[in-house]
Amino acid sequence: MDSLLTQDVAPGTFKSYISQWRQWITFCFYFHLRHLFDSEYEVTYVLQQQLCSYAVFLASGSLSFPVIQTYCTTAVVKWHQYNGIVISTAKPSMLRLHTVLAALKRQIPAKINHRLPLTPDLLVKMSLQADNNLNLTNICHLAMQSLLIYACRRLGEVCRTTIAEFDPSKHVTLQCVALDESSGTMVVIFPTTKTRQNGPPLICAIKRQSHHTSFCAFKWMRLWLTHSGITDPNAPLFQRITQSTQVCTGQPLLKQSFIKTLQQKIRLVDPEAPFKCFTGHSFRIAAATILALLCGMPDSTVMEVGDWSSECFRKYITMSHHQKLLSSSSLGGVFSQLQNVFSQPAPLEIQPKGS
Repeated sequence: MDSLLTQDVAPGTFKSYISQWRQWITFCFYFHLRHLFDSEYEVTYVLQQQLCSYAVFLASGSLSFPVIQTYCTTAVVKWHQYNGIVISTAKPSMLRLHTVLAALKRQIPAKINHRLPLTPDLLVKMSLQADNNLNLTNICHLAMQSLLIYACRRLGEVCRTTIAEFDPSKHVTLQCVALDESSGTMVVIFPTTKTRQNGPPLICAIKRQSHHTSFCAFKWMRLWLTHSGITDPNAPLFQRITQSTQVCTGQPLLKQSFIKTLQQKIRLVDPEAPFKCFTGHSFRIAAATILALLCGMPDSTVMEVGDWSSECFRKYITMSHHQKLLSSSSLGGVFSQLQNVFSQPAPLEIQPKGS
């Protein structure tokens, strides 16, 4: 059962489930309650009432609302699934639970989101700055940044936390990238991803943009492959670079180093930006936001491009301050047009003869 469940989720996610299940079991054991229900009647009435109490119990522990919601819905569903029981905590059958959760959401103050999406203007500014200083470090980072955005990938799928973690059979290497100059297409193969720990590989095809487009994945990847000097097909695609000699070390570029450099670049191009709020997951959030809000892609397309197996990406879609101003201006334009229409003098009415 463990192996079957872990094929559907990443190992890290499975560990999170275990901690969530431990909390649920502890709650049930402390109050002498059952932790599994197998009939529709028990799920709808008994379990629902128990989950309402569980939600209030979790709220008393100063947890954020998203955590409480996950513990009461997803975690309990997965716990039953783990034990071979299929249940649902959807709204129609558990309206009382969702009513309690909605009330808690209004009462629990939202925590500050420390992971902001990278806005297109920030990405363009950093690429233009790199254009003026084409050293190997800038090329490497722009190649990775643009790949993360255009392929809608997670940072953990292109770089590692430690050098020892790198495995050529599982992670992106030089041979995983192919550039077709004639068609202007870049193909990148991800042997494994967070949701595909045992394959099959994920193939991403990315088109070359117009030469006027500064933030182009094809352009920066071609520069990286040309200047990096990497020849070993099994070597990490993105590598750490010595600052003094600007030479690839053969070691994978680590997450911590990449994020630190990213925040430094953001401070340079926009000193007022909250640079500490931009992390590796900012690329994943940015890609979903750009696809949904700026490109107008339907949910099904966003899920397919980003390899999402659920609609959780909707939580990532975040409108930037600049986009909110543009939207506000658009609304203002509508009211201005209406005002112009209503402020026009009424046309003269010609009275019929004899009136």
